[in-house]
Amino acid sequence: MAGLWLPSYSFAQGIIEGKVINGTFPDRPVSVPEVALYRQQGNQPPEKLSSQPTPEGHYRFEGVPPDPQVRYHLATTYQGILQYGEEITFEAGHPPALGSPQTAPGSRGGSPITPAVPEKAESPGKPLKTSDLKVYEVTADAGQLSVSRAHIILDVMGQELTVTEFMILENPGNRAVWGKKLLRFSLPAGAQGFQGPGELTNEAAGGAGGFWLLEPIPPGQKQLLYGYSLPYSGKGQDFQRRIDLPTTQLDVLVADKGLEVSSPSLSFQGPVDMGNNQKFLRWSATGLRPATLIGLQFQAAGSTGRVFKGGAIAVVLLLVVGGFAYPFVRGRRAGRPGSSPPSAQTSGAAKEGMAPLKRERRRLLETIADLDDRYEAGEITEAEHRRSREPKFQQLVEITTRLRKDAKGRTDKARG
Repeated sequence: MAGLWLPSYSFAQGIIEGKVINGTFPDRPVSVPEVALYRQQGNQPPEKLSSQPTPEGHYRFEGVPPDPQVRYHLATTYQGILQYGEEITFEAGHPPALGSPQTAPGSRGGSPITPAVPEKAESPGKPLKTSDLKVYEVTADAGQLSVSRAHIILDVMGQELTVTEFMILENPGNRAVWGKKLLRFSLPAGAQGFQGPGELTNEAAGGAGGFWLLEPIPPGQKQLLYGYSLPYSGKGQDFQRRIDLPTTQLDVLVADKGLEVSSPSLSFQGPVDMGNNQKFLRWSATGLRPATLIGLQFQAAGSTGRVFKGGAIAVVLLLVVGGFAYPFVRGRRAGRPGSSPPSAQTSGAAKEGMAPLKRERRRLLETIADLDDRYEAGEITEAEHRRSREPKFQQLVEITTRLRKDAKGRTDKARG
């Protein structure tokens, strides 16, 4: 059966259709009982529409609002794990869904769900998106996994040392790696307030240990983001972290607040200016093997104020889109860290053109921070938190990438 959304205006109906395919063995058919389509608009909770695919794996969702501001995700459960497809959006130019959808009898508000027979018939005039849902066979062999890039962001807030970790996991195989207690990531002794897609190990519940990753790692890359805090006395602090997977590149960013930082295992790379009054000291290492211990020592603390809510997320964002290279090059060319050449200063018109994007980026940052707070307070489930957070984080990456490309283009043009 196919799912059908019934908006108030018939001209605002679109179609999403596709086929469940086996990403591990493309020639093998895939049988799943249900395909779900998640619809996310703004800060509203995601809506779910279900469809029963044909024996060949075809699915079809009708009455889908083709509003470019709405984001869709396909998902299905295969071999015991929930596997997601890529994000789907409609291009601008199609009429957006106007007004509120009419609620069918028996529905619980929002867009009603009405069964319909899946067809491959033509639908003249209706926006159509074809998106296949690729699923993978599952393996418990994690021997091929590695980390291509890892970032640890450290900041002092009162009596706490807050830690945000971001890493890019690499799976070169053709199967999704997953197991209930398969992948364990270490946390420093004394870690508390853990937030992330994992379940604390028994020893971590007592203040040290690690967490089990609950999400599968599909072939290719997967981003992992989590955070926690450590007690900070202000008189000195040691931060020690165990490496769990082969790691090509590790960068540690320490908020520059008057701390005296040293490390026997990391190389100091100098200061980094991320903008928005966020300055860090960068330490790094390459070619790290599992069980390697990396550490830093802190001697004194300066300011304990935070720049703005979601600041660590903003830094992670810059790391995702290559935020290291631009500040370094900019500082060297200008003759001092964090300043750009006079000829490359942003014009008033350019600033005005970028202003909406910057406002949207700040709004998304605060929205993500609010989602994290709601999840920590138990107001939303982990699944709701993940479904709502991941599309917004991807939007942040896209907006930040556009802003940085625009800035680089104007700088190159001014120099040329």
